[in-house]
Amino acid sequence: MDKTKLSGDDLPESAITGNGHGSGLSPDQDGSFSAARLGMWLAVGALSMVFAALAVAYVARLHDKPNFFFEAPSSLWASTVILVFSSFTLHLSVAAIGKGEQKRFRQFLAITVVLGWLFIVSQLFAWFQLMRSGFYAQTNPFSGFFYILTFVHAAHLIVGIVWISYLHRIAVANVFTAKRHLAVDLGALYWHFVDVAWIVLFVLLMFF
Repeated sequence: MDKTKLSGDDLPESAITGNGHGSGLSPDQDGSFSAARLGMWLAVGALSMVFAALAVAYVARLHDKPNFFFEAPSSLWASTVILVFSSFTLHLSVAAIGKGEQKRFRQFLAITVVLGWLFIVSQLFAWFQLMRSGFYAQTNPFSGFFYILTFVHAAHLIVGIVWISYLHRIAVANVFTAKRHLAVDLGALYWHFVDVAWIVLFVLLMFF
């Protein structure tokens, strides 16, 4: 088995790039649906149910909203723009490695990580803005929903940030190629899912 040396450790190349047989991490060069890709779709499906359950719980309480005053902070618009743009930069990163453009691949990965952290900072700002206005998780059901929904989403986004950061770190060793970058594809799938989940939450919190 070919191995690539990273930071003094010998790691199986198949575990990162998707090259290998019997591990379920095929490079999908023949268009087949690899076990790793299927596993990621199943994980995304499970996470979708989590967010769907939270969204349904929120919608189920909307009939009570006239009885409680709560207005989502306008900073959510900036958060949304940041996250949508991060999906675009990650898409450019995947496109770059698909063409074998290593430098652009790493650059757009790094930009995506920075935008991810900017989103987290914008969420912290929104929470502090609400607390300064006297809205806490226990103030009323809708302020509570705001903190729960945004916290759960932020936690999942941090997982994505860690993932993309790791990909960027090992990409310096050129372990990914135009034909072998399954881990990048899976990371992008997860990131885009978290992005879509946020857009749904944003619409619910701002317009309902």
